[in-house]
Amino acid sequence: MNIPTTPVHQTVFNDPGAWASSDLGAPAGLATQLPDAVLEELDQALASVRKESKHLADLTSDTFRLPCLTDFAQSLRKDLLTGRGLVLLRGLPMERYTRDEAAMLYWGIGATLGPTIPQNAKGERLYSVRDEGYRIEKDYGATGVRYSKTTESFNFHTDSAPILTTATPDVIGLFAMHTAKSGGETLLVSAKTAHNVLLVEQPDSLAQLYGSFHHDRIAEWQPGQPRTLEAPVLRFDTDLEMRYMRFYIEQGHQKAAVPLSPEQVAAFDRLDAVMNRAELQLRFAMEAGDILLLNNHFVLHSRTAFEDYPEIDRRRHYARMWMKVPAA
Repeated sequence: MNIPTTPVHQTVFNDPGAWASSDLGAPAGLATQLPDAVLEELDQALASVRKESKHLADLTSDTFRLPCLTDFAQSLRKDLLTGRGLVLLRGLPMERYTRDEAAMLYWGIGATLGPTIPQNAKGERLYSVRDEGYRIEKDYGATGVRYSKTTESFNFHTDSAPILTTATPDVIGLFAMHTAKSGGETLLVSAKTAHNVLLVEQPDSLAQLYGSFHHDRIAEWQPGQPRTLEAPVLRFDTDLEMRYMRFYIEQGHQKAAVPLSPEQVAAFDRLDAVMNRAELQLRFAMEAGDILLLNNHFVLHSRTAFEDYPEIDRRRHYARMWMKVPAA
């Protein structure tokens, strides 16, 4: 089970996706407000859902096939696929909806972009990112234990589903339903910008990242399946594609009994150092009701550690979606 490698892309990226934080400005200015016409349509669709007593699992893409939302999704799709690769949506009036209703509206917006895909063996298409008391150092290896189920910080990464092996989501969505008492900031960085830096400063390390690595699949591994996926960190077909979560690669090489070479470790160190340059990162705190959409092929995300509220109903809770988004 593997994803094929490609030759190293030797040209500097100069499209809008190769951004640094100074190119984007403050997050408040970066945010896109949900248009009033879209909000009105969403309310009408929600009223119909309530009337029919439907639940989230009953919804289909036809439920939210709405003219204004469809046109709006077209503009989002352009930003995500051929623009900066990130969209921060604001303006969903959370005080008007129950938690389940807000989740339905979020799902409707995401499903208008493209088909949603399951994120685990349970087939969940709307996945809860919240602390469930796990600690990676102690609990890693048990089915379903991921960083997303802890309060811990984690490094820059792209999302991929161990259960789906080679089916990488094109776009990921994060919906802030409740925010933490403190911490839990979001950090974003462009893989294209990091690629440009490495091409100039560390071309040998860049070449290492185009080689094949073992990615651990233990979070959703099923008996009889390969325990690792062999895939490069970087590949270039029609555009740059990155697949990176360093911890899972290190675990994958342990399980495959194939030690990482000193050159591979050095390449990871140099990649991490570049992505952690403050001038390249966009860093902000999401607000309740925010929806963050990211091109999962070239925008990496991370988060700082957080402290939660003691009350269960106030604890940090994000809903995550993965989507396949066609270019046309």
